[in-house]
Amino acid sequence: LYFMANMFERSDQAYSACVDIEPNYLDAVHARGSTRIVLNRYEEAGKDFGTVIVKDQDRFFSDAYSGMVRILEANESAVPFGWDFVVNRLHSTIPQFEAAMAGQNDDRNIATLANSLRRFHHCLFVYNERKTKDYDTAWDHLTKAHEYKLLTLPG
Repeated sequence: LYFMANMFERSDQAYSACVDIEPNYLDAVHARGSTRIVLNRYEEAGKDFGTVIVKDQDRFFSDAYSGMVRILEANESAVPFGWDFVVNRLHSTIPQFEAAMAGQNDDRNIATLANSLRRFHHCLFVYNERKTKDYDTAWDHLTKAHEYKLLTLPG
């Protein structure tokens, strides 16, 4: 509620109170990370997103990778484990999601998996385009992200 009202300090306090009560409440940790990006508190946001990425075994929080990439773009030194942590995780996660999607018949599950794959490939696009300047690989990831986005569109 505070976040939506642009009351970011209050939002951070509220999410921190939730995390104090239940440290594994990943919704609150993730939302606090997003709040801390807005507050330019990149190191704290990076810790929050890192926690979510590590503890989220089912990869429900695929946008935690997007948050981490935003931090790395803004201030790479704010994340001690840097790009390697994100890139290595994505390279192991993408094949798992692709395999899960290949066995799906339910359109809603396909759309959910495709949306996560879109986010993952977009993160790798940013990494290759901005960090390594490997524009061919960046383009490949952007193309894949677009292909997965198309799978999420209705009808």
